Amino acid sequence: MPRSEETDRLLTETVAKHKDQYVGLGTPFKGSNVTTNKLDVSRNAEEKTQRAIAGVPPHLVGSIERAVVLPDKLSEVFRDLILNGDWKPGAQLVETAVARQFRVAQPTVREALKQLEAEGLILRRPYRGCEIVSLTREEVDQIFRLRIEWEALAAELAVENLPNWEPDQINTAVQNMIQAAKKHDVNAFYKHDLEFHKTFWSYTGNPYLARALSQITVPLFAFWTLRVIHDTGVDIQEQARAHKMIVEAVLSGDKKEARKVTYQSMQDFWRDGARVASR
Repeated sequence: MPRSEETDRLLTETVAKHKDQYVGLGTPFKGSNVTTNKLDVSRNAEEKTQRAIAGVPPHLVGSIERAVVLPDKLSEVFRDLILNGDWKPGAQLVETAVARQFRVAQPTVREALKQLEAEGLILRRPYRGCEIVSLTREEVDQIFRLRIEWEALAAELAVENLPNWEPDQINTAVQNMIQAAKKHDVNAFYKHDLEFHKTFWSYTGNPYLARALSQITVPLFAFWTLRVIHDTGVDIQEQARAHKMIVEAVLSGDKKEARKVTYQSMQDFWRDGARVASR
């Protein structure tokens, strides 16, 4: 059975059908003394989860717990639990507890969480450990104060570097964003949105700027995905059109126009981000 179908089956069985047995972060477990920010899964749900993420018959589960592919599958399960809202923004994840309750080795959990950390869905905060991404209004404002200037600079540099890159890749990202927006597929939209910006940053020819923008922007995109996926108030079709305008301005070869359009778009995105963070 394909992995995506396994994930769907996992979520159906362990979240919907076994809602009274399953605990997402921040949800009390019936008959348990588990605190509200810890994960708890009943023995039955654990077994179903393990079989689903392994994708093998039950009698083979023990033999593949440390298989190389397991962190990828485990991170996929964690990702779906986060995006579906079963694991709440700001909730702490304790590696030992998650490993015990999913019946896998702690290094496997650590590798799975590292993948989500790279995607911005997981943050590691000093003295607080690992937690699901959550940004305050102040943190969103701090990010955008930097981002709005750096993205405008990136537009100028992309114009300067115009002879050295082809627009096909970024145009594809824009079209993917437009299609995802029409379907209101928020998860896919922000995935392609991030692809757009990573491509855009690479066009600058300045790896230091690209690295700096990635560091501050990836958690922001993950946070937006978690919030906007359940909030139809953000017009992602308009956001897609704004990205198309940025590309057109850069391709015009006019540095001032490219900076102006990018700066204005970032201001609009900032307003959306601030509103979402304030909810």
